[in-house]
Amino acid sequence: MMKLEQLTQSHPREGFWKYYYRLRNRGEKINHKRLHRIYKEMKLPLRRKVKKRLAARVKTPLEVPETFTHTWSIDFMSDVLSKRKKVPQF
Repeated sequence: MMKLEQLTQSHPREGFWKYYYRLRNRGEKINHKRLHRIYKEMKLPLRRKVKKRLAARVKTPLEVPETFTHTWSIDFMSDVLSKRKKVPQF
């Protein structure tokens, strides 16, 4: 319990599993369930970060070409030379 307190003082923004693996790497043999119980009793759990919602985008309709030649497309391909250098082709 003292070592967990020391870890929380030196690394306050880390979560339970990082503390658990740090203790394991230092040679402490402790059950993860017991450590989690102690972690909760010390009131250490951090809140999970909430993802921010993206603002709603205004949908604009696609342009309709007047004739079939107004729309162009490119097919990307690549080839490899004998020296294993990639060469782009359009």
